[in-house]
Amino acid sequence: MLIATMGTWALKRGDSIDDMLKMTTAQFDQLEYLPNVYWLPIGAVVEQLLWPARRNITNNRITQFNAQLNSLLEYPSSIKLVPDVADIYTASATRTDDGLHYDWPVQHAVLSSVLSHSCRSLLSNSAECCAQAPKPTLLQACMLLMTLAVVLLKLTQRQPKASESDPLAALVTIMTCMGLLWLADRTVVLPKQAKEFSFARFESLSITALILGVMTLKESKSEDWLQRDQTLEWKGWMQLGFLIYHYTGASKIIPIYVVIRVLVGSYIFLTGYGHFTHVLNGHELTRQRVIQVIIRLNIFTFFLCCYTARPYQFYYFVPLISFWYLVLCGVLCLLPSWNASLTGAFTKIGALTMVIFVLWPTVSGPAPVFDAIFGLPVLFQVFQLNGSLHEWHFRSGLDRFALPAGMAVAVVHFHHKNLLMGWRRMLRVGIAIVAMALLLSYAGFAAHCENKAVCNEWHSYLSPGVMLAFILLRNAHPTARRYHSWLFASVGKVSLELFLAQYHLWLAFDTQGLLVFIPGHFWLNMALTTAVFVVVANMLAEAFQQLCQVLARQSRGLLVLGVVAVAMTINAIGLQL
Repeated sequence: MLIATMGTWALKRGDSIDDMLKMTTAQFDQLEYLPNVYWLPIGAVVEQLLWPARRNITNNRITQFNAQLNSLLEYPSSIKLVPDVADIYTASATRTDDGLHYDWPVQHAVLSSVLSHSCRSLLSNSAECCAQAPKPTLLQACMLLMTLAVVLLKLTQRQPKASESDPLAALVTIMTCMGLLWLADRTVVLPKQAKEFSFARFESLSITALILGVMTLKESKSEDWLQRDQTLEWKGWMQLGFLIYHYTGASKIIPIYVVIRVLVGSYIFLTGYGHFTHVLNGHELTRQRVIQVIIRLNIFTFFLCCYTARPYQFYYFVPLISFWYLVLCGVLCLLPSWNASLTGAFTKIGALTMVIFVLWPTVSGPAPVFDAIFGLPVLFQVFQLNGSLHEWHFRSGLDRFALPAGMAVAVVHFHHKNLLMGWRRMLRVGIAIVAMALLLSYAGFAAHCENKAVCNEWHSYLSPGVMLAFILLRNAHPTARRYHSWLFASVGKVSLELFLAQYHLWLAFDTQGLLVFIPGHFWLNMALTTAVFVVVANMLAEAFQQLCQVLARQSRGLLVLGVVAVAMTINAIGLQL
């Protein structure tokens, strides 16, 4: 393989673009008979850092030359242009000392991009070309054959009446979409590329999402605290935060990482708040409801495990929410008469908090009680990842106080709703100022935290206060409660499908890279992959909703729940049937 480029010295000398193209064509002629030649466009420079002797090298001239280079049609067949490289240099302005030469991580990303072009039949979890594409396991092959069988069965089925539900149609939609996810991320049909963090991209995407959210403000049906429109809105903008965070590779940036950790904990908080509120409002916590919730949370993950040959714990968000939901159900079912009592509810919440302290003394330190319980064979096989409970201990302990915090807010809201709704103006202003001060203080903590391990320990204690501060600020004024963002609420309705589908359809290499439809055009490629990703996620959300309604009916739900549990356990153990 030969990787070649030219033009920087010609720019420095002040050569014209036409002269540079002639020299490039001459180089093409000399390389015509060599195999595997990859030509790189000229990378962007940071003009204010260039030495005086290099002032003729401007990004304007670089762009002109690269555009002309792209338009050349008569490349020798052995020479392949790698346009993605230009985006990598543009996104790496902070990785150079002299404005021209970039550090090793940037060069590594460039090399990864070239490799992704040179060997699309090779895949790896690091988003580079260094391993053969995995062959389908027997389980995957069976699922793909079942997909074809279900589609054929649907084609031969009589059309149901408009008033009838059609679970087979929902299953066809699900399995077809799952086949698409497998095709996108487990084959070499579509190219992939490595991520390269750019603060400019992260910032522009975040600001765009915020502007669109504000532009779609809509009046809510209720002015109550944390009413459904508001909780869906909260889930929605958090989900957009997750997507931007993953797509731009922002996990390397500790302040952003710390903030995202609060968003994960907020979902657990909302689990405690929402389901406890449901019970406090007079609804029974029935077996059918528990089954329906568990199936709804896990059924997408079940299909993913079967189609992608990944263990249950790989999709950490689902086992995390499922676990804390079952903990909540256990607390509510124990002495149920205490649930509606202010004293009784807080006694149960306090007891739960003490148990959490015993199970998770720290986020990353020794936890003998945790090891003893989750080391039991059945639990170990469900929650292990690569033969270890380390990842589960970390994930479950990081936001261990979010559930009792959400339960406490539900109790206070239920018993003191009128008091919360009737705040005087000065009190509202004072609470809003305090809440804003708490949020800014946490932002300052995140900005100055330099060690992830230290940040994580503090996070587990501080994050419930951040969530409470956000709730107070969001609900301090009646006008703020009266409106919600339609866009964010719409995203919140399909947040589970968006979170899981991104692993294999929007991202690639199990979130380590990016799926590519249009090589060399970052924004255009992102727009197209996002459109496909959002459509598929919405189709899956609707289909799973229909299927879950069928599966959760009475005793059938127990059978399906057992099948799902066994299948996930088999997959977690790593037995590929």
